[in-house]
Amino acid sequence: MSNEKDVGTEPVPTVGRIVTTQQIEDAGLMMPLADPAALRAAFAERQRVLTSILDPDRDFLYSVQYLDRDGNPRSTLVNTLKEAQEQVAHLGKGASFSAHPKKSGCLKLAHALGIESRLMERTGLPNDARARFSSCRYMATHKRTGRQEEGQGYCDDSERKNMKAHAIISMADTRAYCHAVLRCAGYDNVGAEEMELLGTGDPMEVTIQNNMPVERERPALATQTSPRTIINEMGAAPAKADPVPVSGTAEGPGTRVPMGAAPAQTAPTPHEPLPPAPAPEGPGKGDVITNGMAQDLSALLLAKLGSRDKARAWLKENAGVERSIHVREDQIGSITKMLEALEAP
Repeated sequence: MSNEKDVGTEPVPTVGRIVTTQQIEDAGLMMPLADPAALRAAFAERQRVLTSILDPDRDFLYSVQYLDRDGNPRSTLVNTLKEAQEQVAHLGKGASFSAHPKKSGCLKLAHALGIESRLMERTGLPNDARARFSSCRYMATHKRTGRQEEGQGYCDDSERKNMKAHAIISMADTRAYCHAVLRCAGYDNVGAEEMELLGTGDPMEVTIQNNMPVERERPALATQTSPRTIINEMGAAPAKADPVPVSGTAEGPGTRVPMGAAPAQTAPTPHEPLPPAPAPEGPGKGDVITNGMAQDLSALLLAKLGSRDKARAWLKENAGVERSIHVREDQIGSITKMLEALEAP
């Protein structure tokens, strides 16, 4: 038996080398702006916050994925969280679902995050009456940071039997708008675990703290307190925040008021009645058309009626609203047909 050592069984020492992020960037490779673990936590928290803004039974469309008897992947769409859960329970092992924001959810996210969208291009319907498709391109801009993203939407008459022209136009417009908003927000599909937590978990108590002061000067008034109540859209009980001083002589005029505080009001004289609350504008139900569709409708109104006053009066009589941005999706088709039947002045 040989006394020589088997070289192959001895551990081979590794040589450690420290590489700095600056060296990696100097080599032309991009590096994240913060620690990867901190970034993962921040992205997860942002996804949770954006999801909690939306209503699980009104603002999402649910895609249920499963395998058929031959093992082929299949999917089906349902409208509510409960339906998605029931489908997964019925289909059994291997089934899952994910949630996709609908137009109503995209509109809420755009308002909540300060995102503006603008129609950049439209081809096919309604510009070309002979076309059987509609294609739109929107540009979404985050007003605070200037971040911009584009969204493309397409629809043709092969997607659904006997699909009308106004439905094709609306579908393409909605898809382009939502794609642009979601890309600008950095928001993606939501998994089943997140949706079930929001839909069936304990009521959430929300506290909002604003670090951005209001710079506007406010007149000195008697000291007031305003208890602020934040109602959770998921059906949770309201969470009452501590009273917040609005303004007053104790702190002097020009007091910076947090976002959670009630805005200061001008004190009325003893003989001056408080003004009535303005009546809400808009149709009050259903999804309204997008900005791009409203622009097209406004142009058609002016072309057919000749003036803004006549256009508003016509809309008031035939749609119950005075502005094209308040027209609902279920109205746009009939309104367009009525206008096209009119002769230009």
